[in-house]
Amino acid sequence: MDIEIDNLLLNYLFIAVMAVLYLGVPVLLLYLLIRKFINGKAPQIPNQEPKGSQENPELENIPVRVGNKIHLIPEDEIIYFDSENNSVHLHSYNGKKYLFDQTLDELIKKLPSHYLRIHRSIIVNQKRIQEIRKFSNGKYSLMMDDIPKSNLESSRSNASKIKKLYQL
Repeated sequence: MDIEIDNLLLNYLFIAVMAVLYLGVPVLLLYLLIRKFINGKAPQIPNQEPKGSQENPELENIPVRVGNKIHLIPEDEIIYFDSENNSVHLHSYNGKKYLFDQTLDELIKKLPSHYLRIHRSIIVNQKRIQEIRKFSNGKYSLMMDDIPKSNLESSRSNASKIKKLYQL
């Protein structure tokens, strides 16, 4: 089998050289056609997207530091992140609060698309929103699906995101 491919490749290489010399056909095009014929399929060209254009991959666990240990919090147990006194905290389903090492700006870039910034100091997991209430001042109150039934208030500037997302 290898001898047949080698002979076949040698024949096509000869044809390629002749085509380049007499017809001016680009060598790369001939190379790709030969590979397609030998492999029985077209060569795969990697799809390169610019950095930052790809959606964030789904995370399974978020690492948080507790003392000298690192706990892995399952992503589906995260209710929201908030910032208070220059500290970012992760709030989990059971009501536990963990200190987080990143700023909210850094964090929102790494989180999956179902996380929404509702205030400059709050990022929520949209999958964990249980109830939305609208205030007369244009803000929204979000009741979260966690054990303590956390109530989070949006800013007026971020209320449009909630309104658009839930078509309110």
